[in-house]
Amino acid sequence: MAGIEIFQNNGKQVKDGNERNQVMFDWYKANLQGRVQEVAMGLIFVEDANREYYAIGIPVLYEEFKKLWPNSILLPKIESALQKNIAFNKTELPEGVNILNTDSVRTFKEITSQYAGKVIFIDV
Repeated sequence: MAGIEIFQNNGKQVKDGNERNQVMFDWYKANLQGRVQEVAMGLIFVEDANREYYAIGIPVLYEEFKKLWPNSILLPKIESALQKNIAFNKTELPEGVNILNTDSVRTFKEITSQYAGKVIFIDV
């Protein structure tokens, strides 16, 4: 429900998962209180890991979360999710392997046109 309200009121689309996470985190900070705020914010980290998004902005949000909720009982779960995020984002890909940020891609042609004549593996 928060996401619907945010985007209806702001009237803008977010460009990627990092911006979405930041907008949601800021909305939770401004509009929720207590345990509800803590859990809503914590869910951002857990969903990032569970859905294997691994958004690069997660470590920054984690530092802000720790300042707001230094004694949160959710910290072990969030830290586990954070470690998955960090490990994924530090992994070096073999030469010739590319992972595209498809958050702003609207058509299949936008992807394939970048690799004309090459074999493309797309995991949907």
